[in-house]
Amino acid sequence: MQISNEWTTNLPTYYDKVDELQEGETVFVTIKEKLDQQEAIVTINGQEVRARFQNGVPDTDKVVVQIERVTQDTVEVKGLVQKPFAQWTEGNDLAKLEQKLKAQGVILTVEEKATVKNFLEQTKGTTKWATIEVLVAKKLPLKSSYLRAVHEMMNGKPLGESLEKLAEAVRFPLNDKEEGSSSHHDVDLDLPTVMRAEGLSQPYVNEDWFVSLPTQTKDVVVRVVTEKMAQATDEFRKMKNDVGNKLEKSISSLTNGQLRVQQGKLWIEAAIHSLDRAILHGDFMLFTDMGTEKQLLQASSKLAEAKQLFTSGKQKEALILVNEVKKLMETVRFQPSDVKVKHFISEIKEKTNENMPIQKQVASQLERLFKMPAESFSARNTLEYMRRIGLQYENELAQMVEKSESMPQHNLKSLLLQLSESGQKAAIPAENIIANITGQQLASKFDPKSHAQTMVYQIPVMMDNKIETLHVYLNSRNEHEKVDWQNCSVYFVFDTDKYGKVGLFLQMTERNIAITVKTDAKEAEETLRELVESAQENLQQIGYNISKISFTNMTEQMQSMSSMKEENSEKGYDVVV
Repeated sequence: MQISNEWTTNLPTYYDKVDELQEGETVFVTIKEKLDQQEAIVTINGQEVRARFQNGVPDTDKVVVQIERVTQDTVEVKGLVQKPFAQWTEGNDLAKLEQKLKAQGVILTVEEKATVKNFLEQTKGTTKWATIEVLVAKKLPLKSSYLRAVHEMMNGKPLGESLEKLAEAVRFPLNDKEEGSSSHHDVDLDLPTVMRAEGLSQPYVNEDWFVSLPTQTKDVVVRVVTEKMAQATDEFRKMKNDVGNKLEKSISSLTNGQLRVQQGKLWIEAAIHSLDRAILHGDFMLFTDMGTEKQLLQASSKLAEAKQLFTSGKQKEALILVNEVKKLMETVRFQPSDVKVKHFISEIKEKTNENMPIQKQVASQLERLFKMPAESFSARNTLEYMRRIGLQYENELAQMVEKSESMPQHNLKSLLLQLSESGQKAAIPAENIIANITGQQLASKFDPKSHAQTMVYQIPVMMDNKIETLHVYLNSRNEHEKVDWQNCSVYFVFDTDKYGKVGLFLQMTERNIAITVKTDAKEAEETLRELVESAQENLQQIGYNISKISFTNMTEQMQSMSSMKEENSEKGYDVVV
């Protein structure tokens, strides 16, 4: 699979001075600040210039333009589309690659030149140019480890297939009928109860499992789970009070004269920030049920809409929505989910396994990923699943060092790093998986200074006793250093035994979703249409509206993973997979 920008122009001229620019010629520019839809402050060879784009300011921060007109204070330009690296060079021509990179303001170090030269000579095919292009687009150094990781992610085996080889190597049975040496059957977390958290009536620990534990371990489980439930309940109460107070202040400001209206907007923004932070980072979200999470997402979505109404001068409509959210928040209750608590208990068990051989620890982690009771799909559940894979491992490690906190939770990547150094047979698939996960992290690196964000993920999912790979490609504008969930595009690709490859392309524009389903199986259309339509109510509850559902063939896009193209010229998205 391959990801790259698609370019169609010749190599632009490299200038030392802006005043040497001539009408009709082509140059690279870097967008520093977007002034409006047509104008931006750009830099050309280190000098800042006010530029007017005939076809609108693009989302990317580096772009090829053609000079249309030069005046004393403005340069009028037309954005062009640039060729991929592979079309710039023949064979392993490092000199031409250097010329292209230099024109974009990228100067290779002596070490990078040697690394790239070695990579070009040892890597077959033209996909190696796309690998380099991804690193350059993400402003990452051209290190050997980075090149290998991104190339493995883009061109190696899908993550699910590699995980199946790993499961075989560590003797972890994916099929429930298989016998294996893994200890994943040692724990049965079904109900009923042995102990209950403070003030809560929900049962958490299975009696059979609990009785089999040593007395000391039982005490640890009871104490940890009870304390965690109490902390989660307290955290939820504080979050609810905090958001409620901010909404009260917002309503008060919006109803007490024009002078305080701006304060009302600030309180709305503060409430959105508190809600979003709670959804993504609050510990209580590790335990709450899907209904509560959906209510919080709905509240955040409505406040975002209220903020937009306020910005448009519709203060009365904004006030109505804020009042609705206030009433909604008053009804929200903390309801722990059985399945989520089971996952937390499995983490406690995981810590008791730290002295086991690394191969068994990896098998135990695979159990948590693929054999534990399935959680409902939601924003926080998806984030936690990606954390367990290890997609946030280094970031969490850095935060731990900065805040002098305890080590982050065990994740697959951290365990595989240990396994790769063990010299065991399983070290080989472990290294490939580490490279794949690292490649995803690099290709999905968020750049707060870039106007557009691109993220690429391979999510392993269990289907019919097999680990399949869900490919996810996300494009979004940079909305105050965050992904703009109201205006973005997401493309899902997955393989099914019954219908073959299926693609699901979602284009979000001002919260309206246009859904395109791609499949070559005509009999799948009715089933997939019912599936998509059944999701409509859930999407509406969190602020989306399905505006269009269409079907198209997959063949043209999926004959090879390098030929699929999704374009939206209005939003400036241009992704080639």
